[in-house]
Amino acid sequence: MVNYACGTMGRPRNIACDISFPASVRPIGDVRNHSSKQMTRRSFFLGLISYGLLTGLIYRIVALIDRIGWVDAAVYVFSISVIVWVAIYIGVDLIAADDDDEPVGKLDEAVGIIGLLLCSIPYAPVCWLGVTILTGWLVITTVPQASMHRGALILLATSFPMLWSRVIFRFLSEPILLADAWIVAKLLNTTNEGTHIYFVDKSGVLEVSPACSSWANVSLVLLTWVVLCQYHKRAWQLLDLGWCALVILTVVGINTIRMAMMGISEQHYVSIHGTVGSTITSWMIVGVTVVLCLWGTRSNGIKNQKSVGACREMS
Repeated sequence: MVNYACGTMGRPRNIACDISFPASVRPIGDVRNHSSKQMTRRSFFLGLISYGLLTGLIYRIVALIDRIGWVDAAVYVFSISVIVWVAIYIGVDLIAADDDDEPVGKLDEAVGIIGLLLCSIPYAPVCWLGVTILTGWLVITTVPQASMHRGALILLATSFPMLWSRVIFRFLSEPILLADAWIVAKLLNTTNEGTHIYFVDKSGVLEVSPACSSWANVSLVLLTWVVLCQYHKRAWQLLDLGWCALVILTVVGINTIRMAMMGISEQHYVSIHGTVGSTITSWMIVGVTVVLCLWGTRSNGIKNQKSVGACREMS
């Protein structure tokens, strides 16, 4: 409706427009505002983290295939634990399920650019460094119980077996391997010289290499515990340290017994260290890790629920 207010000259002096649009039609200004809506933090970091995970996995798989071939790489699941694959799936899914609509900030853009540059370098460890920075930033800047926070924390923990445990091992490899060799020698009642252990039947020498060390299983135990706690929205408790220590000692014990069996004779070494023996041991360690972590998180969770319920009844 257009209203004319007439002055002394008989011409329109003031025009007031009251124009209504159907619900399906937007004014041009609204369309521009709608199209210029900023990207949410969830979409921004989900894309960057997914890109970093993809490049980090691809470069590592390609390097392994180039070293040992397609068949052996596939048999060893590309030298990546099934626990890591499951953690990546759950972490990405939790971030994608978040309903956060907060726009991307200036600091988010700066962190995103750094992460993108690192993840674009064709070298797996650098890509995982980029993933660490992106997920660490999300953990710091999100609410602890939010889905995006829990997913980012899982992916941050995933970077430890994929990168940081290897970095730490480079600095501590000598004392760790010496300790493994000493324990195995004592179990077999034989002698060792550094990381070399004499077979029980004196037919040769077993060398404890970094690939045989129990160190790699430690980070997988911690990753499993983090995945279960975050997936079930379970708060961290002091008792968790005891449970994690128990699981770590168990899987280290399994690996130590495996090395001790290899140290009996050359024949035992060939049988246990082969593809079949290594595969059986790996899946055994994965199974024990998952079962004990499930048991620990469930028992602690039940105790926590009972204590909360008791407090409510007293109040």
